[in-house]
Amino acid sequence: MAQIKSSRWWIGLTGILATVFLASAATLTIVGWPHVSMPAPEPSASYHPAPSVTPTSEAIVHPVALEAWPLTGPVLQSIGEGWALVEYDSSAGGFEPALVTVTPDPDGPSPSAAPIEVPGNGPSEWGIPGPRYLYVVDPNGILYEAGNLGVASERRLLAWLPDRVHAIVSQPASGDAVTLHTFDLVSGQLSGPLPGPSGIAGGTWIDPEVRISTDGNGMVIESGAGEREIVRMGFDGAPVSVLVAPVKMGNYVQSVDGTILIVAEKETIPGEEDQRWTIVAYTDEASLASPSPSPTPEPTVSPTSSAEPGYGPLVRQAHGLPPGEDYCYPVSWPPDRQLLNACPRDDGTVLLYTLALRTSTFVDVATAQARSGDVFLAFNADGTRLARGRSMLNVLGEELWRINDRLPAPTGLAWAGEFILLWGDDSSPPAPGYGASEITARRAEDGELVYIVSAVEGASGFHAVIPALAAGG
Repeated sequence: MAQIKSSRWWIGLTGILATVFLASAATLTIVGWPHVSMPAPEPSASYHPAPSVTPTSEAIVHPVALEAWPLTGPVLQSIGEGWALVEYDSSAGGFEPALVTVTPDPDGPSPSAAPIEVPGNGPSEWGIPGPRYLYVVDPNGILYEAGNLGVASERRLLAWLPDRVHAIVSQPASGDAVTLHTFDLVSGQLSGPLPGPSGIAGGTWIDPEVRISTDGNGMVIESGAGEREIVRMGFDGAPVSVLVAPVKMGNYVQSVDGTILIVAEKETIPGEEDQRWTIVAYTDEASLASPSPSPTPEPTVSPTSSAEPGYGPLVRQAHGLPPGEDYCYPVSWPPDRQLLNACPRDDGTVLLYTLALRTSTFVDVATAQARSGDVFLAFNADGTRLARGRSMLNVLGEELWRINDRLPAPTGLAWAGEFILLWGDDSSPPAPGYGASEITARRAEDGELVYIVSAVEGASGFHAVIPALAAGG
């Protein structure tokens, strides 16, 4: 973590940056936002080893795995930025209505001596269930075997731990609840259930989202139905600590050192029954910065101490929303940059604002034109690129390159070092069992195609893509 500069230094620096931002925004508002369209190269081939079984028809007779190399020690030691862990569902066939047994009415016009099976009206079922395989993908698109999670209706990949050897997977418990386990990618060993949100051994979670804390020392888990809570847990299942009590929340981000959480949260208006969205900071009392006398926003100062390692007693500090906005959520907090928030509007635009926590000041930095179905992803690690749908933008919302409109629109995006990973399939209906038919890697700098990993035709496909963390978290 960089050394915190003096207040006079920050005031001078941010005065210059504010002047540059305002001048740029004013110029772009007058002349219009530049639109640079640089179609990326068309994919001409599949860049991963061919499947071990080539289907001869649209439906696969038997689920098959993808061809991959063993995940050996030297491979594990080579894993770094640009690598990814993916979950692949080999289930095949297609969705068909579940069959139900019907006993014909003996008094009907055409009585039958035996019951018959007919398509039912209930949920559809996947034709040929198959195992869910895990694969490690290197920066060249080569696959390495990383274990078998079992049949499609069981375990799901949620996170990849910094040791590269273990992942966090969920397993159904009862109803909508799941338990969390560590999974060894080499041995295939599954741990016993980790503690639940209340710290009870073997407890259950509701729709958990697992992230690695930005300090690299544990996991941050969001869970709950309706109201969500955020807790912290060690990689080894160390006791849970509650970071944010159950509330209605949107996205959240952490400061670089992991000691501040910023959450989009619904709060009740005093004296009224209505609720409104606000940006909330959770931090420990000792690290709360005193208000700055400067009228210009200062860069957010990350705390240097806390009451206990990782998190101390958390204090809630609401910052409201930018004037005229109804809903905003935090999307990125790159090192040495202010927190970035996105505010979507009904007209399809997304306004980007920075927030200086010490002054609760929002600054409008860019307007990004959204398109129907666009997936929005925050800045990369150094804060120079912003991915949104088919396009790559810079900090001012200028389009740097764009994927050819004839290619499928991505439904998922992830940063992997200098690459951007995209996946999705417009032809797949949004129903359980369908995954992405391919994962594409492009260079974030210019959109150049790096590789494509394709599912076997007819298989459910890829359901999770988790890039490896940079060294040190």
